[in-house]
Amino acid sequence: MIAPALVKAQVVDITRPQATFPRQVAVDANILYFVHYPNFAELARAGGKTPATHQTNAYPAWITKALKAGTKLFASTFTLGEFLRLTEYAELESFWLTHPLTPSGSQFSPREGKQARYEYPTEMAAIRRRSMTFLAAVRKSVELFPKFKSEIVELDEVSGAWESSAGDFADAFLVASARLVGMRHLLTDDGDLLTFDGLTVYTANRSAIQAAANAGKLLK
Repeated sequence: MIAPALVKAQVVDITRPQATFPRQVAVDANILYFVHYPNFAELARAGGKTPATHQTNAYPAWITKALKAGTKLFASTFTLGEFLRLTEYAELESFWLTHPLTPSGSQFSPREGKQARYEYPTEMAAIRRRSMTFLAAVRKSVELFPKFKSEIVELDEVSGAWESSAGDFADAFLVASARLVGMRHLLTDDGDLLTFDGLTVYTANRSAIQAAANAGKLLK
């Protein structure tokens, strides 16, 4: 669990019935994956790693209600790239685990994923076409943040956000993109986003919610 001293963002527990909806919210790649990837059942049958129940229940339900309430969803190009990576990995995992040449009891990992891209180019092309279809569905409901004024400004803003947090560079890119347009609301299942200052994080992640409560940052 994140130490209280590292929690800088305010946090909203989206599973609470009285949770409100912001006018605009930045959406993390993991949320887009939980909501828009359609093949979790196939992944489970293959023996692959699937999301937790709260991830595939709470976030789709919240987004459905938020859209009805008029909330606009935003993402960065980097976020959509992360979404593509997640869907490709899931599709590769399903394929690899069910392939007749895969030894029984084998575990899929990024190493196997990279090797599979080289060894099965025909299937890889089909997987990427499917991932692009998933992306097209995402783009119907999510608006893109505008570009930074220049590459130098982009690097300075993103690296500055990264330096002052415990998140990774992809997290920092989403946060900096949101800050560019004055947006402070962010939907994620990633506790790392709690370590960025000036945000209100919407989440169903129980560990993140407890960390916020411990730090006095959980909104009622």
